[in-house]
Amino acid sequence: MRSFHLPPKQWREPFVLAGTESHHLCKVLRMEAGETIRCFDGQGREGLFSVVQPGKYKTPLTPIEEFQHPPRERTTILALAWAKGLRRSWLFEKAVELNCDGVWFWQAEHSQGKLPEKIKATWLAQCIAGAKQSGNPWLPDIELIQGGASGLASRVSEFDASYVLWEDQERGQLVSHGQLREPKTALFVVGPEGGFSQGEIKHFLHADMMPVSLGPRIVRWETAALACLSLRFWASGEFESTVSPFSSISQE
Repeated sequence: MRSFHLPPKQWREPFVLAGTESHHLCKVLRMEAGETIRCFDGQGREGLFSVVQPGKYKTPLTPIEEFQHPPRERTTILALAWAKGLRRSWLFEKAVELNCDGVWFWQAEHSQGKLPEKIKATWLAQCIAGAKQSGNPWLPDIELIQGGASGLASRVSEFDASYVLWEDQERGQLVSHGQLREPKTALFVVGPEGGFSQGEIKHFLHADMMPVSLGPRIVRWETAALACLSLRFWASGEFESTVSPFSSISQE
């Protein structure tokens, strides 16, 4: 069954699929009136809808069945130092697949390139693609954190635990199963390819953020990010949660 993103503001009577989603349904997939599709709003709500009349710009829908997932038990935020030209599209898709609740970008002293002023529409599109592929009804929030390391450190109070993936083996203990599983809300900070500056580390330690390590091997930016999400996903048992009530329906 085909999946489409129906934003929260559009999840109301009369139900209408618009924009690129409607164009994809009509012109790319060439679906017909009467066919059933799955829609999700990115905030834990999904449903089955019948296509009334496919249109290039707007497609009216008739609701068949709706379902609201309860909030997830754990919140995982990934704070990534900005890096120009790295595999963000790939990372957004993996973030959705692994139940990441938020992707934050911040400007590090060793960042390659400058943090953009606005969130790009393509980032949301990449998250939506990951949600369609995985069947996850939740989309991560994307934020651009201002103020560099100090701005990021000021957000620590929002979390039960905050971890800094630090390459200094003498200070960073190997991240444990308990650190991954126990916090209800957790922040994981990943530095740039050139590593954290001493000033940034001082900001993080002063804010009582815990330095942890993934081991002695130096890994790339996206590898560290994926490792954090995968380990948290595994340790928290989240692979057993957020199962779609429509998952038993045959997929095309």
